[in-house]
Amino acid sequence: MIFLDDLRLTFGGQLFGEVTADRFTDFCYDWRSVQPGQLYVALRGSSGLDGHAYIAEAINRGAAGVMCSQPPSGVDVSRATVLIAPDVAEALGAWARHVLAKYNTTIIGIVGATGKSQTKETVAAVLGARYSVYKTPYTFEGPLGLALGLGGLSPDHQIAVLELSGGRAGKFEDALAVASPHVLVLTNTLLSPVDAVGGPDHAVVEVRQALAALPSNGGLVLNYDDDEVRQLGLNATENTIAYGLDISGPGFGADLLAYNIRLFPDRVTFDLRRETERLSECWIPLLGHPQLYAALAGLGVGALFQMSLGDGLNALSNVRPLPGRLSLLPGANQSLLIDDSFDASPVSLVAALDLLAALGDGQRRRILVLGDMLLPGDAADAEIAHRAIGGRICEVCDLVVTRGRLAAVAGRAAMRMGMSSHQARMVYSHSDAARIVRESLMPGDVVLVTGSKRAAMERVSEQLLADPYAHSVHLPRRMPDWVDVLDTGTGVTSWVEVDLDAAANNVRQLKARIGPDVTLAGVVKSNAYGHGAVEIASTAISNGARVLCVDNLAEAVVLREAGLDVPVIILTYTPAWAAYEVIHHDLAVSVYDADLAREFNRVAAELDRTVRIHVKVDTGMGRLGLLPEEAPGFFRQLTKYDRLQVEGIFTHLSTADEADEMYAREQLRRFNVMLDGLRAAGIRFRYVHAANSAATLALPESHYDMVRVGLALYGLSPSEEVPAPPELQPVLTWKTRVAQVKALPPGSPVGYGNTYQTAGTEQIAVLPLGYADGFRRAPRNWGEVLVHGQRAPVVGRVSMGLTTINVTQIPNVQIGDEVVLIGRQGDDQITADEVARRLDTINYEVVSTIPPHIPRLI
Repeated sequence: MIFLDDLRLTFGGQLFGEVTADRFTDFCYDWRSVQPGQLYVALRGSSGLDGHAYIAEAINRGAAGVMCSQPPSGVDVSRATVLIAPDVAEALGAWARHVLAKYNTTIIGIVGATGKSQTKETVAAVLGARYSVYKTPYTFEGPLGLALGLGGLSPDHQIAVLELSGGRAGKFEDALAVASPHVLVLTNTLLSPVDAVGGPDHAVVEVRQALAALPSNGGLVLNYDDDEVRQLGLNATENTIAYGLDISGPGFGADLLAYNIRLFPDRVTFDLRRETERLSECWIPLLGHPQLYAALAGLGVGALFQMSLGDGLNALSNVRPLPGRLSLLPGANQSLLIDDSFDASPVSLVAALDLLAALGDGQRRRILVLGDMLLPGDAADAEIAHRAIGGRICEVCDLVVTRGRLAAVAGRAAMRMGMSSHQARMVYSHSDAARIVRESLMPGDVVLVTGSKRAAMERVSEQLLADPYAHSVHLPRRMPDWVDVLDTGTGVTSWVEVDLDAAANNVRQLKARIGPDVTLAGVVKSNAYGHGAVEIASTAISNGARVLCVDNLAEAVVLREAGLDVPVIILTYTPAWAAYEVIHHDLAVSVYDADLAREFNRVAAELDRTVRIHVKVDTGMGRLGLLPEEAPGFFRQLTKYDRLQVEGIFTHLSTADEADEMYAREQLRRFNVMLDGLRAAGIRFRYVHAANSAATLALPESHYDMVRVGLALYGLSPSEEVPAPPELQPVLTWKTRVAQVKALPPGSPVGYGNTYQTAGTEQIAVLPLGYADGFRRAPRNWGEVLVHGQRAPVVGRVSMGLTTINVTQIPNVQIGDEVVLIGRQGDDQITADEVARRLDTINYEVVSTIPPHIPRLI
């Protein structure tokens, strides 16, 4: 309960308007989840998002009060108490310190790298058997999150169990200033060298700071099995209890020791020792060693408060895992689903794999679905950490499905350790990962789903539940996330969102169109037309494509290095010097020149290998390829080269996207005449292909044995004359954020050259991207973008890194507001086709020229 008098007393807040309520049930920082009676706190996020813009919406949803740093403008505040604080975050911290002291609340602080949330639950459960205990309802990081989490504290609570963290900003000392603990629980710091990649663990620093703040008569409960915790904490205070497991070497020196540990699908059993006291056949309804550590921490805190181990175990009998923390759920087809999707590190993954190994009894298959684990350090460090766990995956799992680039590193490492390509599957969409598992899921299988927060692996878990409608409430992130509200989490100001589910749908729809006897080749050249080659290629293969096509050797090597071992065809020129690389990576090349063919044959003979080739024929495009009349002689020459495997023959149609089909049909006629002559000579091909996206949609007779689909794969129309059918969905959305909003008086110039001047007082918003980011400057610019679901015109010249738009007609535009350059926002949509018409170009160019430095978010 939050009292207005306490708020005003701690920071001298000023009222704006009348007092309509003087007490509030809790804080709420997210306008989307306001409950009646709450105090809405208007915060400004690090990405520029400003909660002040949503005060009216919060009041409309039932907020009884508003706390903000500036008076609301144009908002009816007659239904809510409005309190102005110069700095909202500092005011919340001051309020938290005040009420904790006023209520004389005993603070138990939990500090460590992992396991804090479940430890909070076990400590609160044990102490709750004797005391009135408050625990923060969600995992809020940093001093601001800690203060917000105390909104439900009341004078009746004797003890507050709090997670202490500095958050992303590393403000741990500020968190300690908000709530300095009387009892400290230390969970862990570095439990494995792989977590040390990238530098010292921040948890070590936080443990040291927490110990320094602990009063001399304070209590300490620590994890004896963690080397740093043990060394730092054992001599910090006389009032210390150390806990451990007998699975670790140091554990036998712990005051509170669990041994004879057995892991089951619904519980952990163990024997317990504390000094001379022994308890046998103990159990907790939690899973795995991490949960047992949390239970021992709870029992240790209970012992500091003079509670017996028996009473503590009784209290723990009703504790359940938090969502996404080794939570057992009913899986599809009578399987067992262990959802560990809240967050993951290499250490937590090893512990979860230990649980998975223990649950396998020869009758159960053990399946791991692994998402990226995002770690401190650079990309190379993260790859090292993922590669290091490949061996353990290989030892434990019958099947591993990875989702994401980093997780794929672990999957490929497991393959090098002995897993087959059928046992290790690497994909990039949540739906593909879930589908692969569901297709082979059998009764009794145990499926572990894990990954870091950003990997959002709960989306996979949801698709593997026996009853998603009934059980999805037990998955994490069922409420707006702290990061989601205050930060994009990307560290960038402009980004591309790639919808792999849309790409998967498009592949399936196109495959249905061409039928089962025609092979679908996905064209992923030019970084998959700007969408991300590896992710799109993997998704295409997982949903019906059997071949991939690229423009050059470098693009093909990217696919091979990502673990894609399907047929890959290089459609354009491959120089003779690249023959060694072509053979090494088992690629197919386009051949149309006798000298090139001879050189590829020579290198293949040196290596005692063969090279797969597709002969390209120019039936009227005027670019690469043999002329049809040259084909018979060329094939006679090829008979001399025994190291060349002629896999296919193809042509390219130059006008298939036009309404007049005459020339395209003439090209097909020339191609057919040539094919008839070759077949008469006894020459056969595995693949005959001519159709691009336009021909795939408009000319069924061009399908032959294979079609090469590029643009349609991405949900885009080949042309106005050959539109994408409605069942195809755009895959790409391009977004940025508002960097500044300013009111300019009449006659104000905007941008280089003063080419635009305001006609009246205008609201001008500045966007943090420009022509260096692919946002065209001349001869025409983009024209319009979407803000708040409304169109805002681009005004003035586009700069290298900045663009200005007129938002005069769009109310309440704020710094940090999302801006859509391509895609849908609200009821409106800007398509790549529309942009292409504006720029007098084609949609191919619009999407494929978005530069690689713009992140692709999957």
